[in-house]
Amino acid sequence: MGFNMIYFKKSENVIEKYVVEIDKEKIEPLQEEIIDNCSEIIHREEEYEDDIFERSVYPCYDVRNIECERIDTQQYFDKTVNTYRYTFDEYVHPYLLDIYRRLKEEDPSALDELYNFLNVEVILEDLKKKIKEYEEIIVRNNRFNWMASVKRKELLDEVKEVERRYGNIDKNKPYIEKILNCITFKLIDSVSLDKVEEVSNFFELDDLVVYRNNKTKMKTRNIV
Repeated sequence: MGFNMIYFKKSENVIEKYVVEIDKEKIEPLQEEIIDNCSEIIHREEEYEDDIFERSVYPCYDVRNIECERIDTQQYFDKTVNTYRYTFDEYVHPYLLDIYRRLKEEDPSALDELYNFLNVEVILEDLKKKIKEYEEIIVRNNRFNWMASVKRKELLDEVKEVERRYGNIDKNKPYIEKILNCITFKLIDSVSLDKVEEVSNFFELDDLVVYRNNKTKMKTRNIV
């Protein structure tokens, strides 16, 4: 048994409908590989009193290579408090792991995010081109342009977010390819964009089809 879902893709002047099948046996082992080989590893040395580390850190974070030594003991009335120094490695899981889990939950939007990893350079180039355009508007006006400055700031923040999410492509790319090797697409139907627009106009629907990175997903609302 595997996982399957419906996925819509824009191809030239048509929207194609696919059944996406994910091989469960092939994809299951990839979770630990992604965690072990794509996580950011942060070495930490911190002090905790009594069992705080065991109660609040160890259950909530992926921590490994833990070493502990008692460095202090204090008596407070009828209570003894021990202080320990912990050294450990924290594994900060990559965004790719979130996409992997969403695929197993049969979320079609995870496929778009997976392809974003492969297109991250194009995405960043497009964002930086837009930033340059707003910078040119500011210079041409020869004065402070509030709206252009706001848009430029928003785009700069978006660049940082894209780099944070998809930045380490060298680490992630082998596992993106392994995930894609677990996926098969079966075309089951297609419809012209003209027909989609006709149906959208007939039902007076807003954004019947949302395009994103040349992919599509259907959005409808109830008609009363």
